[in-house]
Amino acid sequence: SWLQYARLDDHMGSILRADALAHPENAEEKFAKAADLKVPAALAVDSVRHAIGDADARMRWATHVSARLLAGAFAVAWEWGNTTLVSEL
Repeated sequence: SWLQYARLDDHMGSILRADALAHPENAEEKFAKAADLKVPAALAVDSVRHAIGDADARMRWATHVSARLLAGAFAVAWEWGNTTLVSEL
C-alpha cells in the first residue's frame, strides 16, 4: 500500500541521516537526499489526518502514524541547517 511505501522512504531517509551524522565529510549531500525522501513521505502521511472526520481517529492517526514521520522530517531539515525547509514544515 502507499503507506508502506511512505514508511520505506522514511526509513531510507533515516539511514541517509545516520550516515550523514556519522560521516560529516559529505553530510550536506546525504541530508539533502534524506530530506528528498522523508519530507514528501511525512507530508503524504500527515495529509490523511485532515480527511479523517472522527476526532478520536484523527488523534490516533496523528499520534501513532504521522507524528514519527513528521519528527524525522523536521530532524533532517534542522540537522541539515535548512532553515527555509524548517519554517515550511
